[in-house]
Amino acid sequence: MEETAKECERFGGQALAVPTDVADVQAVEELARRAVERFGRIDVWANRAAVTVFGPFSEVPLENFRRVLEVNVMGYVHGAQAALPYLRDQGRGVVVNVSSLVGVVSQPYVRSPRREVVVGAMGRNLVKQSKLAPGLTERMMAVQVDRAHLSRKERAPATSGDLYEPAPGSGSVEGGWHGRRKTAVRRTATAAAMIGLIVGARRVLR
Repeated sequence: MEETAKECERFGGQALAVPTDVADVQAVEELARRAVERFGRIDVWANRAAVTVFGPFSEVPLENFRRVLEVNVMGYVHGAQAALPYLRDQGRGVVVNVSSLVGVVSQPYVRSPRREVVVGAMGRNLVKQSKLAPGLTERMMAVQVDRAHLSRKERAPATSGDLYEPAPGSGSVEGGWHGRRKTAVRRTATAAAMIGLIVGARRVLR
């Protein structure tokens, strides 16, 4: 890190090297505080720390799996939580989450390199839409979540839900994807979305 800081300074920039364990939330918060203390603001926060484990699944110690999750997943959460308050106060800034190509492409000795199986036509079509038009699909899913999971009229109580213990009741599910009418509506909507994506892609290519 010191060498990188010196290289930045050689090109006319300013740098502050702060060795930080991203799995330690207090250390990450201290990093953000020191950055603002030194430079006055945070314009870009990049989460890019990552570790990996090589070994047969049954032989890797459990604490090693936990360490991977603490760094690769929770490290990003800690970073975003530390930076966002400053970005909100500033009214500008960006958080960049860097992901490894290995997160998308299978590699030997990390998991069996087998394809994922998406169950159901709706799921398969959504995956295709996400690959063809990720921005549009994200906006569509945002609208769907607002309509299906959130209410603007009834305030839900602040509880931990089933995060630490099973939820009360029988666990039965009503509604959902069943029924000929709902299936027909889904297929029509999916087909229309796919046609729209194809037409949009052709226009872009032209």
